[in-house]
Amino acid sequence: MVGRNWLLCGVALLVACQTAGAWNSFPICTASGTQIRPSIDGDIVAWHDERDGAEIYGYDLSTSSEFYIGGDYSDSPDVSGNTVVWHRFIGGERDIYGYDISTGQTSVICDAAGRQDYAAIDGNVVVWSDYRNSTWDIYGRDLTGGGEFPICDLPSEAALPEVDGGIVVWSDDRNGNSDIFGYNLSTHTEFTICTDPADQWYPTICENLVVWWDSRQGGSDIYAYDLLTQQEQTITTGKTLARQAVTNGRYVFWIDQPADSWWTVFCHDLLTGTESELWPGVVPDVSGNILVWSNEYGDLMGAVIPEPATMSLLGLGALALLKRRK
Repeated sequence: MVGRNWLLCGVALLVACQTAGAWNSFPICTASGTQIRPSIDGDIVAWHDERDGAEIYGYDLSTSSEFYIGGDYSDSPDVSGNTVVWHRFIGGERDIYGYDISTGQTSVICDAAGRQDYAAIDGNVVVWSDYRNSTWDIYGRDLTGGGEFPICDLPSEAALPEVDGGIVVWSDDRNGNSDIFGYNLSTHTEFTICTDPADQWYPTICENLVVWWDSRQGGSDIYAYDLLTQQEQTITTGKTLARQAVTNGRYVFWIDQPADSWWTVFCHDLLTGTESELWPGVVPDVSGNILVWSNEYGDLMGAVIPEPATMSLLGLGALALLKRRK
């Protein structure tokens, strides 16, 4: 009986030591109107806000302070460090604007003819979708003083770029369907990421990992590609509406709409392969251990991602005891 009690005690300790922490969610903005399409980098969150029209607001998680960024008819912000970029509707066109949080100054990044939208930023590099040539291209600009430069200006349609660590990714239909391509800003070389005959849309990138939504299974699923190993990974299987994928390198987040329910944020742990259903919400974004999204009430929410489960010395001792009792 004593041996059995020790066994049960050891199992209990082991299970307790392997349990991960809870997800702790918190409100970021609950103002009137809708707050949606958040972007986060470090402690700074920026989003599209409709309390007084279509504007851009920001929030500093380190000081718990909200601030106005600006722009009537503004949408789709992206943030990196102290800079926020977005597109603004002006005179029937869209232009790219930037805001320096440290100085409070707003600047025009691109106001070329045609439409420019869906800007993304990493460090000093801004990229965006551009229609100046009557077809969607990808352009970029170095904010340290360099001028604009084309990244992809083929006759086909290229749009929805993202950038991280000197790598730009986007959706491209040069092959007759939507594929995922990449561009190395240091070597000025283009490369393919996914050219499956089905459609692939809306890639995002974090360090060496690219994620997107993909129709090859007949619905809409999430896939990933490791730029270092050049290996593709299936994140979801048999989904119908999985989309809006983002990653921090360890976890992949996306939204799906389960039967008879609102859009819901899901999570896939790349290390363990486990999938979790989190909260009702849309348009998630992630930076480090902070996840942000817009909930079913149009409020902006955040959550601290739990630390991965680890086994303490006590748990290791319990495991050693179990082995000795065999």
